[in-house]
Amino acid sequence: MDKATENWLKIAEKDLKAAKVLLKAEENMSVIFHLHAALEKILKAIVTSLGAEPPKIHNLKRLAVDCCKIKLEKHREEIFVKLDKSFIDTRYPEDIDECEEKYNLNYCKGILKDVEVTFKWLKDLLMKN
Repeated sequence: MDKATENWLKIAEKDLKAAKVLLKAEENMSVIFHLHAALEKILKAIVTSLGAEPPKIHNLKRLAVDCCKIKLEKHREEIFVKLDKSFIDTRYPEDIDECEEKYNLNYCKGILKDVEVTFKWLKDLLMKN
């Protein structure tokens, strides 16, 4: 694995770890930020492993499909779309109280499970490159 790819992977793993720590502290909006960042950065690791420069975009589906050339199954696409929406909603909330109610602890626990499974899948793909 080249240095750039290894760097992206390490940062992605740190974001996933940060999300878990923040979940224990019930900092839900920050949990979503770091879960999104973890998937974004592991996708960028895949991009570098393919010999390309990662684009400065945050859309998970676009990164996976357009940049990594991954054919997404419907359930994986749904996770990416859901997390992209959650990321935007929590990053730029119109009403923080409503946002915190919508993206509550139970929501974060569920999305964490989805991200952990997806992260492992992406890491396995990365290791095959």
